Amino acid sequence: MFGRRRPIPELTSGNFMQRQFGERVAMNSPIQGSAADIMKIAMINVAKELKEKDLKSKIVLQVHDELLIEAYENEVEQVKDI
Repeated sequence: MFGRRRPIPELTSGNFMQRQFGERVAMNSPIQGSAADIMKIAMINVAKELKEKDLKSKIVLQVHDELLIEAYENEVEQVKDI
């Protein structure tokens, strides 16, 4: 998505199993890399919006396609809207 390049030396291996692994890596890397890029952009946007709205709530964890935000009780509704 953003022009990332990843060397995959296993693709030229004489070992069939290693070559197969390289092929799986070659197919999955663009998908997983793009998903990671999208999540990073989302994290930046959420953090900016929290700051712009002068909220004290913070992003504490990102797992796969989820963001865990620790929100103060009086900010919960505003954070939900973000």
